[in-house]
Amino acid sequence: MKSHRFLFIFLYGFFLLFLSCSRINENVKVETIKISLEDDSCLLFSSLFSKVDYIPFETNDSSLIGTVERFRVFDDKVAIICNKSLLLFDTKTGKHLLTISKQGNGPDNYVSIYDTYIEQDHIEILDSNGKKILFYDLKGNFIKAVSIPLNAFTFTKTTPDDYWFKNNMYSDGVEESIIHYNIEDNLIKERYLPVNKKLASYFYILENNNFDYYRNGLLFFSSPIGEIYYINNKNNLETAFAIDFGSHNVPKEFYNGSFNDIFEFVTEAEKYDYVFSPHSFASNNQYILLSYLYKKRSYWSFYHIEEKKVTTCNSLQDDIHSLNKYIIRGINTHYIFTSNYMFFLISAEQFINMSSKNKLLLSEFEKKSITELSNPILVKCELKILY
Repeated sequence: MKSHRFLFIFLYGFFLLFLSCSRINENVKVETIKISLEDDSCLLFSSLFSKVDYIPFETNDSSLIGTVERFRVFDDKVAIICNKSLLLFDTKTGKHLLTISKQGNGPDNYVSIYDTYIEQDHIEILDSNGKKILFYDLKGNFIKAVSIPLNAFTFTKTTPDDYWFKNNMYSDGVEESIIHYNIEDNLIKERYLPVNKKLASYFYILENNNFDYYRNGLLFFSSPIGEIYYINNKNNLETAFAIDFGSHNVPKEFYNGSFNDIFEFVTEAEKYDYVFSPHSFASNNQYILLSYLYKKRSYWSFYHIEEKKVTTCNSLQDDIHSLNKYIIRGINTHYIFTSNYMFFLISAEQFINMSSKNKLLLSEFEKKSITELSNPILVKCELKILY
């Protein structure tokens, strides 16, 4: 019963609508990312990273981190959405900078909080249920709220006024998955990838991370068909990559079944070792990283774009610091790429267990009163240049 509940939570929280393509440039060559799965595979940090730093987030009554729903890095700030709040921390020190917790029905409140974007002088919060973006200054003071035309679950920006929303549900008025919206003109400029209404009744994903910047455009993945799309700087949509899990691909006919709700879908899905979809995604000009469940275990797959090489693992080991191996958990699927770095989260419990043989590193953290109940640790990894 417990395993059924676990898979249900994953599928309910992490499954997106089955998308049918529109306005796609079919003349672009699609690269296939072939992923081979093993039940026990470990990533040694030295194979991809030249340097690794561990930065504990400050733990106090106003900065407690619960279940992480969204993880973002904006220059010198880490943004974490949890407990219906937004928490900001310093990327270098882990110091708690700000908590915005303003759920409510007032003009300066959000009904829900799904995503955030931080500029040099303000913070933006996506309120999906309220269909608006709220603006606050860097001290948390309310500036304004701007209405948006859909219940988006994640967003990014390419200019101060050009917003890109991911819409994971079929709704009247907005029936596409990707919406390009000019917030100043209150105008939908582009619509991409119509949603399949039949599957929308039981099948969608609320991904940890999706949109990412890539070669002067945007990359994002779709599910469950396993394609990664690219929107170039002329706003043309292309299929850039296809994800191939071999025998673990979901047959297309599986989705033709009649499921009354997600419970029936999960009951049938548990019978197979299919990989339905990534539940997190990050990219830069060197790597694409996907995370997903296989046999109810979390995996990472790195794809080196130039070398066309895939590295897949379900455990991690920092051999640079001679630390113990640890199994990838849900918290480790919150990650971000910049041009030269990868950032991800580990729990304080994971850090203590993996550092048990490195007395020097462990003693440094004990001086900071880090216990298993402390806030998560930010892992900052400098990427090797492999070409």
